[in-house]
Order: sequence, then C-alpha cells, then structure tokens
Amino acid sequence: MTGVFLLTVPLAAIAAVMAWIISYDELSRHYPDRGTPASEATLRAVTVLLFFLGIGAVIALVVGHG
Repeated sequence: MTGVFLLTVPLAAIAAVMAWIISYDELSRHYPDRGTPASEATLRAVTVLLFFLGIGAVIALVVGHG
C-alpha cells in the first residue's frame, strides 16, 4: 500500500514543477511585474501537488484493500 503512494510522491512533485513552469510562463506575459505571476504560479503548483497526492492516497487505499 505504501509503495503505491511512494511512487506517486515524486510524480506529483514533477507535476507541480511543470504546472509552475507552464503557469509562470503564461502569466508572465500578462503582468508587467514578476511577483504576481510567481505567486499565482506557486498557488497553482501547490494545488496540483495536493490534488495528485490526494489521488495517490486514494489509489493506495483502494489497491491496499484489494
């Protein structure tokens, strides 16, 4: 059960980094300063990280009971 979840941790981290890069690149085109896109991209990256960790936890629970 924990093996499945531990597999999702680095993948969720990679997804969060990619979400930050994509969001920052897109938002930096719409704001003249650097702070607003960076903080919004960080919020989006944390949301993606928590989402994928949550999905990984649910999958680990389902696989662990099977």
